[in-house]
Amino acid sequence: MTLLNLSSSQQQKFYTLKPVYGTTAAINIVANLSDKGKNGYSAFLDKMDAVTKATYEVEAYYDAVYDEFQLNQQVTPGDIILKIAETRRKLELEPYRDKIKLRSESDFFLLFVYKEVRSPRTDESGVTKNELVGYIPLARVKPNPEDID
Repeated sequence: MTLLNLSSSQQQKFYTLKPVYGTTAAINIVANLSDKGKNGYSAFLDKMDAVTKATYEVEAYYDAVYDEFQLNQQVTPGDIILKIAETRRKLELEPYRDKIKLRSESDFFLLFVYKEVRSPRTDESGVTKNELVGYIPLARVKPNPEDID
């Protein structure tokens, strides 16, 4: 993917993000944002603001979560719960006691630009639906100084 492959609107977003993320990461982020929703550009800016303004303690948690996930490698909701729980345990943070899946995924969604992975599944009545099987983290919301070019 290059800048020329981006639409005019995406190029404008790229130029906004390039000083923070560098060329390669900014292209990857913009190319994978949705038009709307929790993986959209406005939501991304809100997440970026929250992550970059985190307290030192919260930033340490975010950094530890980043260490648990490999970019471009699919994870299941179960993997997310496991990695978030393990990170919280290592940092001696309270475990999530209720709404565990929701809270673990919320942490993941806050920290990554991601793509949903769906697979067709046919139910007993013969209806085929695309079922969510996981996510692929594509880019970090928190700028990685090593990625800036």
